[in-house]
Amino acid sequence: MAVSKQREGQTKGLAYGMRQAKHDVVVTIDSDLENDPKWIPSLVDKLVGLDIIVASRPNLPRISERIFSRVYRGRLGVRDILSNYRAYRKNIIPLITPTKGETFGAEFLILAWRAGLRISEIVVEASPRRKKPRIGNTVIANLRIFTALTRSLLV
Repeated sequence: MAVSKQREGQTKGLAYGMRQAKHDVVVTIDSDLENDPKWIPSLVDKLVGLDIIVASRPNLPRISERIFSRVYRGRLGVRDILSNYRAYRKNIIPLITPTKGETFGAEFLILAWRAGLRISEIVVEASPRRKKPRIGNTVIANLRIFTALTRSLLV
């Protein structure tokens, strides 16, 4: 008999996968092909002397993404807080365990910043968005992102 696992969201899924990683550098990338893997070497190269590198999109498509990122940009030094296209040093993973539910990965950066970890970014060419994004239409997507922002403010 197959055992089913309750869906817990992208953030907890990423945390689980990062804890299982076997190498000194962990790169996270969405599986929907909206992130071009060609940037992985640049992420890893820039990680020298840092703890986390974010592949930031130059223009954020949703108003909620722009607001969310604006709230944290000054503190974190990253323009695309919701980008899960990142490189992490494996040894910092235990310091950034998310607990707030689905924050689309933002909680990782907030916890890392609070732990005094060194965060930076590279700006990458954004791939075109799909006509039907995985998190729903514009209203639903913005509501989900605003909910994540609210959760992340409680971190």
